[in-house]
Formats: sequence, structure tokens, C-alpha cells
Amino acid sequence: MASRELLFMIPSALQMEQNSTIFSLSARISKRLDSNISLNLGKNSVRLTNTLLPIASKTIVISHGSTGVGDSEIRLAQFFLEQGYPVHIIDHFMPFGIERLNWGEAKFEDTFDVSLQDIIETFSDVNTKECIHIGMSLGGYLGIARADLFEKVFAVYPGLLPLSREGFLKNSHKLHVFVPQYDNWCKIPKALESHLQQSQKTLLEGAYHSFMSLEKNKVVQVFRYEFGEALIPRELLKNYKLSHKSLSGYANYEMLDVPLRSDAHARASVLNAILRDLEC
Repeated sequence: MASRELLFMIPSALQMEQNSTIFSLSARISKRLDSNISLNLGKNSVRLTNTLLPIASKTIVISHGSTGVGDSEIRLAQFFLEQGYPVHIIDHFMPFGIERLNWGEAKFEDTFDVSLQDIIETFSDVNTKECIHIGMSLGGYLGIARADLFEKVFAVYPGLLPLSREGFLKNSHKLHVFVPQYDNWCKIPKALESHLQQSQKTLLEGAYHSFMSLEKNKVVQVFRYEFGEALIPRELLKNYKLSHKSLSGYANYEMLDVPLRSDAHARASVLNAILRDLEC
């Protein structure tokens, strides 16, 4: 019988730490999926196979947000598995031993000596342009940053840090951005928005940041950065580190109260829009 698969791909680095994380993540993922999903561990991957549906022609690649791979990514993967699509979830933090980015939440400033160039190069296992990328918040940024790898990129409330000018201008036609009406944290810079057609943007009325999450309703205090240059030469991305000290040197910033609220209607709108696009 034909099968469909979820492949949890992990860039090869810090292998001992990765092995421990693979076991932890695979156990958590397996608990959330149906009994007809079998699980096999590889050296740097977790492969989940569902024997009920034929494999679709497109592959879904999912990138996580600032808190790493969590329930939102697993539920998203499960949804597309149920439609017959193979899914890859990338853990972009694992090569660097990062658990999460705080952006100043609870007064924890990020201090990682990891550049934007480093983190956008963690797609090494993506080897076909017949892939569709879906990313939320930081994951949306990562998909946009590496749109050259994908047939199409769906960015949901993307947290936009500086991007390669050449890469963005060459691949901006592949993008579709979902914008929550009341997201006061992750706004699309005008320098980027001017390159998007109206058909490439969807406004989710009444929605807030993190609406794809389940059972979330809280307010966090985080830094919001406004960079003088949203598009920069690719070689300069190595200078921007995932630390407040580094990013604040290139941007004006302020501490915001940001509401994070689940929204089932907005979530369904995004999933249905992506499915319609896949079926065209």
C-alpha cells in the first residue's frame, strides 16, 4: 500500500546533543499522531510513515518560530499528512544548541553568537524545488530568506529580520504572506511590501500574532526592531547576530506589550488557502 511520510530533518552538527534531542522530539511527536503512523529513527532524522493515503506530489517543509519545534508545528504537519502530503520539519536551532529566542521576554536578552547567515543555511536537507515552505513568525522569515529553494513560500506573521537584497528581489514572486490585523510586533517593512502584489498578501481580520497556536491567550513584553535597511547585500548577513547587543546596533528598538492569541477561524483560513493553492 502507498504511504505518506513526515520526515523530521536535522542539520548535521553537535551529533551527541542531536541524538538526545531526536529521541525527545520523536517521542513527543509520536504521542500526537494516530496509531497508523509508524516511527523509525535514523542517524539525524525521525521518519513517520502513514500507510493509509497515497503520497501527494508536493512536499511540505515547515520551519519553526522562536520557541523551536512545538505543538503548532506538529499539528501543522499532522494536518498536511492527513491530506496525503509528505512533510519535513526543520529544526534550525539544533546545530547551535539554541533552545529558544526570547527577544527580551521576561527580561532575557538573547546573546547567541549565531548570525543570520548561519541560521538561514540550515536547510541543507532540502534538495528539491518541488517543495512548499510554511513558516510562522521566525519560520516565516527563514522561508522568505531561502525562497530560492522552494516552489512557493507561505509566511504566516513573519518576523522579518534583514534579508539578502538579491535573493529577495529574485524570488519575491514566490511569496504569500498572511498578516494578522492586530499584530503589533511583526510588521512587513514598506521596502519589502512594495515588491508584493496584493494577491500575495492576506489580511486576517481580528487576528493577533501567534493565532496558529492552540489555547494561547497572553501578553508578552518583547523587543521590536526597526532596521534602517531591510534589504542588504548577502555577505553582510554574517554581521547580524541573534543577540540583542548585535541587532540593536543596526536598528531602533522598543519594548512592546504583544498580545498572543489563538484564533481557530484565522487558522482555518490559512490552511484552506494553502490547500487551495496546492490543488491548483
